Amino acid sequence: MKKTLHFWMVIVLIATALQAAEAAPLLKKAQKGMVGDVYYQLDAKEQTAKVIAMKGLYTGDVVIPEKIESDSTEYYVEEIAAGTFKDCISLESVSIPTTVTKIGSGAFEGCTALKAITIPETVSTIESGLFFRCTALREVRLHDGIRAIGHGAFKQCTALEHIDIPAMVSQIEYNTFLGCTSLKEVNLPPSLEKIAYSAFQDCSSLEEIEIPGTVKAIGWVAFKNCTSLRSFAFTTSMDNIANSIFEGCASLREVVIPSSIKSIAHDAFKGCASIDSLYLPASIRDIGSSAFEECVSLRSINIPRVK
Repeated sequence: MKKTLHFWMVIVLIATALQAAEAAPLLKKAQKGMVGDVYYQLDAKEQTAKVIAMKGLYTGDVVIPEKIESDSTEYYVEEIAAGTFKDCISLESVSIPTTVTKIGSGAFEGCTALKAITIPETVSTIESGLFFRCTALREVRLHDGIRAIGHGAFKQCTALEHIDIPAMVSQIEYNTFLGCTSLKEVNLPPSLEKIAYSAFQDCSSLEEIEIPGTVKAIGWVAFKNCTSLRSFAFTTSMDNIANSIFEGCASLREVVIPSSIKSIAHDAFKGCASIDSLYLPASIRDIGSSAFEECVSLRSINIPRVK
């Protein structure tokens, strides 16, 4: 009798162990669900939560908590997934907790009613296209701990007027502020090394911008069609002026070109209708075609010995 009882106890223990083994992978799998007004992806193993897009669109004011509870388990909210709020045209504000360390690319793309946002100090990167087409966005509060801003992050934010680039950012990526037609003031950090192509293209309200001496390169069409830009000074860390960099900058009158510059690419100053004089240093050895085409007010220019 004892042997029989012992046998069945062993069978029960084995069966329980097998059931637990089968159930364990399920706990590791990410689960999705709604808590409050926000849709999450839950990681039971790590006990973390990620805010994700839902079938409907987020509207009004969204408050993301530091942690949520589901099935008697607490999950800390650490991420907002890429595209989470994309095209949520009635979303007016989002409160992001300091537990969040990552906000995915394009998370707020097309949020045309979003007017202001604060990035928590726990987030170190502004991902690409994060605020693309946020046409009502007027205020973005970026902390000094941000190390990188992805390409097109503020592209076509047509209401944005002012921005301070955090101190540790070393590069303005391509298309970052393309089409920000209301942008008037940009404060660049002293650590900046590069401004990529089209970075400020079509920023038609930008009147002036101070380039830190650490900048070594500015890409092509970087300031194309900045029709309000009045003055510009290249740094002594640079050795060339890229093609079409100021094309269509009809208000540009004063340009400082240091002796470190060796070449001016094609169409660089095309359509700069307000420039009346320009001093080119003797260091310049190459001037591209149509570099000064349609500079209708240009009356005085010295041409150094070029190829």
